[in-house]
Amino acid sequence: MPRATICSTPRTPCEPRSGRWAWSVLAPAVLAPAVLAPAVLALAVVFTASVASAEEDAPAADPKAEAAALIDAWQAKDADVAARVEAIQAAAGLQHESLTSPLIKLLSVDTWGVREAAVEALASRTDKGDRKKAATALAARLPRLAKPGVARDEHLQAIAALGRLDQPASVRALLGGIDHDTDLEVIRASIEAVAAIPAKESVEGLIDFLALGRRGGREKARDLARKGLKQLTGAAPDEDNRQAGRDADRWRAWWRENEKGFDFEALRAAREAEAKEAAEREEATRAKKADRERAKKEREGKAGEGKAGEGKAGAGKGRKPKDDTPPPVVPD
Repeated sequence: MPRATICSTPRTPCEPRSGRWAWSVLAPAVLAPAVLAPAVLALAVVFTASVASAEEDAPAADPKAEAAALIDAWQAKDADVAARVEAIQAAAGLQHESLTSPLIKLLSVDTWGVREAAVEALASRTDKGDRKKAATALAARLPRLAKPGVARDEHLQAIAALGRLDQPASVRALLGGIDHDTDLEVIRASIEAVAAIPAKESVEGLIDFLALGRRGGREKARDLARKGLKQLTGAAPDEDNRQAGRDADRWRAWWRENEKGFDFEALRAAREAEAKEAAEREEATRAKKADRERAKKEREGKAGEGKAGEGKAGAGKGRKPKDDTPPPVVPD
């Protein structure tokens, strides 16, 4: 029997289709993936490179423009308190010199929430000049905050912010306003803020406070001053002389001997390292807690699924199986 033929054109004689013809038809389909794959890969590489190039060419965020936008947001006349506070809180995470003076102006507004956010934003300054300017403004407010009728929380926040800003010039303002009837929590906060400023002004200021406290007869305040001095210096020269009332004199003698070679920068570096380690430990603890809560939820979810399955199985118990047998046919 002759081989079957397929004619593409009726007018031409038909030849049997050879294997070469079949390969010519099938080759594109067979070879297409092998040929196209490198091309597709090349296009992908070019596309990725172009995206990366576009990202690199994109203009970086302008801190000055961001700062201006935040200032406009909290100064807008139609902005409510929540919107103003949100803009100020955003400024706490942005470092630009143009923010400091507008934030200082917010310390005198009538709304406590705005003032509170402004103090926190000022305490977050990192530039040396901005920190000095912020500390000067906050220290100038302490006498007003110490007056009767002012919320103690606002006073304590300003004191803590001065400790964070770490300016030796703040020591006089922190300790100078303390007298015999000052609230003990304010004294505690002030001494802790001074002890957080590694500088000779802090040591000398606490020694002077220790001497004045002896005359005032407030032993708790004196204990706080001793604790602050030990935190600053690591020493305790008055340990055996408290009852004799000569603790301030002992501290002065110790400081005269050790002031010249005392390394406050090493102390500051050690504190920063301790703070970093503490933050890392806190983050690790938080992560472990989150993992435990997640695992607990997963166990509770699986237990719930198991109970649901048992409930379905129990619902079927005691139920008679359905009889699908057709009824008998009754003959006529």
